[in-house]
Amino acid sequence: MEATPMINLDDHQTPIYWHPFPELLLRRVTEGLFYDLGKGKSQLGVEFGNEYGRAFERYVLRVLYEIFDLERFSVTGEQPCEVSGNVRHGVDAIVSDTTGNIFIESKTRRMKQGAKETTEGSTLEKSLDELAGAIVQLYENIDDAINGLSKWAPNGRPIYPFVITYEDWYLLAPQVFDLLNEYVRRRLEKAQLPPSLIETMPFFVTSIGEFEMAGQDIACLGVERFCAAGTLSEHRHFKLSLLAQTAFPDEHIVRRRLLEHSWSEIFPEMQSWAGMAGQNECWWTKPAG
Repeated sequence: MEATPMINLDDHQTPIYWHPFPELLLRRVTEGLFYDLGKGKSQLGVEFGNEYGRAFERYVLRVLYEIFDLERFSVTGEQPCEVSGNVRHGVDAIVSDTTGNIFIESKTRRMKQGAKETTEGSTLEKSLDELAGAIVQLYENIDDAINGLSKWAPNGRPIYPFVITYEDWYLLAPQVFDLLNEYVRRRLEKAQLPPSLIETMPFFVTSIGEFEMAGQDIACLGVERFCAAGTLSEHRHFKLSLLAQTAFPDEHIVRRRLLEHSWSEIFPEMQSWAGMAGQNECWWTKPAG
């Protein structure tokens, strides 16, 4: 249904289709197009999947600059460096304040549909092992940074690894993230890194949609306060946007819509199309709720 959300129920194959889940149809003709493009190449031989991954990295960085006040936080993007004659790209982004650092790896890879429907089996195991690969890649880059092999200057503050995904991975069942932890441990050993890193430097996995909200909580609470609470929370891998209200119920955090001006950048004539020409405030800039 996710790949082909329209159904023809007529045995005579008349051109009449039903779509029982409108949300799936909308997703198929928007973000779902990526999974068609990702299989192909441009006329110049450029793989669309790779280019989409880079575009996602740029989007995550843009969100970071939108969320964090640069007078209180520092935000840096990818900073390639050379180690023993080899170019290493390092982490995709780093957010720091006076209390801690968030090291970010951005990934467009999604959990296979079959893996979303079960808490066991080879399909789930394969997807989790792929995610573990991204997590260990992040740990390797952090290890380089701590040992002075990157352009980042170690500051002695705690480091919190974040893997930000394009879609939610639904890591809400205890047995699922226990299995993920096991795959991460195995890959850490293979990379000659301490398996205990998952305890001493716990990783977060969150979708960009969740981070757009949770990031605003971090901007309010500070890196260490938010992340230290998150390392022991069930929201560390699922629904990160709920962590602040669970851990800090007395804090009043105001969230806002991000990148509102993007609508006018992409569709400069939208105000006229919507019949709102001449109005000072467009519909897409009004507060949520």
